[in-house]
Amino acid sequence: MPNFLLIADLFILACIFWRCTAPPVAGKKETDDDTKKQIQDYEYHRYLAEVIDKLQQDPDFKKKVHNLTEDDIKAGKILEHVDLLDHDVRRKLDEVKRNEIKYQHELINQKRLHMTKEKRNEWNPVHHENNETFESEDLKLLIRKHHRLMEETDQERRKQFKAHLMGEAHKRRTLMKNMTDSQKVEFMKKYKESQHKDHEKMHAPGHKAQLMETWEKEDNLDPEAFDEKTMFHLHDKNGDGYLDVYELGTLFLHDINKVYNDSDPETDIMHDEEIERMREGVMASLDKDQDGLVSMDEFMNERNDPDYEKDDEWKPIEEDEEYTDEEMDAYEKEHPDQEYHEDEHEDGNTSGHHEPPKDEHEASLKDEHREPPKDEHHEPLQNEHHEPPKDEHHEPLQNEHHEPTKDEHHETIENDHRELMKDEHHETSKH
Repeated sequence: MPNFLLIADLFILACIFWRCTAPPVAGKKETDDDTKKQIQDYEYHRYLAEVIDKLQQDPDFKKKVHNLTEDDIKAGKILEHVDLLDHDVRRKLDEVKRNEIKYQHELINQKRLHMTKEKRNEWNPVHHENNETFESEDLKLLIRKHHRLMEETDQERRKQFKAHLMGEAHKRRTLMKNMTDSQKVEFMKKYKESQHKDHEKMHAPGHKAQLMETWEKEDNLDPEAFDEKTMFHLHDKNGDGYLDVYELGTLFLHDINKVYNDSDPETDIMHDEEIERMREGVMASLDKDQDGLVSMDEFMNERNDPDYEKDDEWKPIEEDEEYTDEEMDAYEKEHPDQEYHEDEHEDGNTSGHHEPPKDEHEASLKDEHREPPKDEHHEPLQNEHHEPPKDEHHEPLQNEHHEPTKDEHHETIENDHRELMKDEHHETSKH
């Protein structure tokens, strides 16, 4: 599979780390460890962007990677081509690496120690024995970090979602303490009715029945003319030859809307989590090279899977099945009773806050450029690509090697990325 995008998209996909987390849990406080991890991962995005910027300057490297197959990529052959990079590009990469080490040492001198431990920071050259040249091992560590970030993001999203559900259950229990037995029965009856509304069958995502129904009901096309290749192109909104996490999600909207009320903002967090669960299932099956994208070949090859023709049912999230009684008991011990008002929750729904409508939420995920995390104890470094964690106790570093501003650098990288995708798409079409 032609896949220079395995590298070029790495920066764009890694930035999803800032945009794809679940909506924040009300009252959740970030710990010092959480903040440190965010700053560390921000440092990764910054350094990765610089490396990608230099790799893109070698057209021969792009062509060589373009001809690699899926098996070649999984076998790590992409790393072999680092040694064949243009001399000038190699020199620039070496300089990026040396400057990064210098930058990290300056941080340490200012007692900014978030990168000093190797754990979670193996990708950073300050922890490498080779401090002079950028090698294939450097790229390997950057790719490995990307996969770990995506796994951590999904784990954290599920953790926050579970905490949200337990918070809602805690509110219901607190409200019921002041109710009579008959009021409790009526309250729980309304709650159960809101959770178990009758709906059409949800099809297993990625299976033929699910895709055909989306083709007919969502895309408004003739069911007799169903064609997987045409469907792929319809949902490949930017025409780059790949389905990213957002484009993949558009395949599930018809099934999602069978269960969740499109006009009810209280169901948005459930709606978004359901899409994420579907995405995880489909990516585990289709994304063979684990680059975070679904290629045309991967999409079409799914037809060879014996389960593709099976019309299995997808069961929506059941709130009470997301946590154990022991987890709920532990949650209630950590959260003392609060004041809740029954008249605010007459229908049994106790969410008590309104998330933005999901279409606005999805649009914000696509368009948002989230600011990097700030460390309240630090002042910004001067002349850096992105504003780094602040340290109020230190003067700004002088002669910093990161000159472009954050917005200028992001715009440059993403513009280059779009141009690469266009080139890639044209070359793929020729083949």
